[in-house]
Amino acid sequence: MSLNKIKTTNEKYRDQLLFMATLIVPAYIFYGINAVVQVVVSLSSAFIIDYIFTKIRGKKFYFTDASLYVYALAFALLLPSDFPIYLNIFGVIIMIALGKHAFGGNKNYIFSPIALAAVFLIVSFPGDMLFYPKNDSLFPVFKTNSSELERGIENILSLGTLPPIDKLDLLIGNFSGAIGTTCVLVLAVCALSLVIRKSISFTMTATTVLTISAYAWLFPRAGEGVKSAAFELAAGFVLFGTVFLANDPQLLPKTRAGRGIYGFLLGLITMIFRTFGKADGAFLFALLFANAICINVDSFVMSISDWMATYLASFERLRSQTLKDNLPKAEDTQEIDLPKVIKYDTPEVKSEVIPIEPPKKASESIDDKKRNGNIAHSKEDEHGQ
Repeated sequence: MSLNKIKTTNEKYRDQLLFMATLIVPAYIFYGINAVVQVVVSLSSAFIIDYIFTKIRGKKFYFTDASLYVYALAFALLLPSDFPIYLNIFGVIIMIALGKHAFGGNKNYIFSPIALAAVFLIVSFPGDMLFYPKNDSLFPVFKTNSSELERGIENILSLGTLPPIDKLDLLIGNFSGAIGTTCVLVLAVCALSLVIRKSISFTMTATTVLTISAYAWLFPRAGEGVKSAAFELAAGFVLFGTVFLANDPQLLPKTRAGRGIYGFLLGLITMIFRTFGKADGAFLFALLFANAICINVDSFVMSISDWMATYLASFERLRSQTLKDNLPKAEDTQEIDLPKVIKYDTPEVKSEVIPIEPPKKASESIDDKKRNGNIAHSKEDEHGQ
């Protein structure tokens, strides 16, 4: 497939699914077979639930719809490895039924179905969603995992301290967290590959990362400088969510300026929630807010663009004419170009001349009146007879 080819929405989803699946390998290495079980349960239940609700709505079910598998796999990778299976299935029902079909299916929803389901579980079951099995070794898959649970990096930063994690462990994901969100190195490679393949937005991704990094640099919650920015990016669901959730082709703004605004707001709201909020998973909450705020960001960008093209261009033209002493005279005519947002669909004016018959005379001649009177009397006589 050519890199310059414009991809369809389903092709972008397939690319995201392919690279997202690579995260299953480090998840299995660090969390064992439990991580694979979460993925299998999420995929199978999402397929069945989506089929049922599609038939209930009287729509055709498409097995080749890659968005369904992307949502199911992404949702599984947001869970702890020991997450209860029944809650996994319950979260998938929320994601498919409430996040997708309640809005009318694909191309109609305004919130990320994955973030909506994950936020619901965080609020309802924080003890199951925000506590992770402790990693006892570099490759715990080769030995029995500890039953001890601990909070993630996001909670440690909220206490004003830096996590005791060295650079290598931070890169390879050897710390407690959701099964698909800890391996920073693999996530960075996935992001770079998807940007090159034009399956995610470079503008939105870079703006989000830079906004979070700049905020962490200027207003660190723990540590300072590079360390603060690095841990803020690795904490919670930021990197995984930026690459795979915020880049949902059906929610991403179409214009480059709109994507920049979307990424900036997403990063800023995330750090504000982390600074002043109490709950972990700030990125997922921020993503829902950004989805709601940026639903019409493309229309806003186009309105500003039309205004600049119309009024600023007219101002510069008048300024240039003034400097050249070439101002329009009173008898000159000028065509006015209205902005697109206030143009009306008026019918075209035809230049042909349509002849109109002259109106009949209001007064009739005396002879015509007499003639009409005689005809009326004759008809009355006939009826009388």
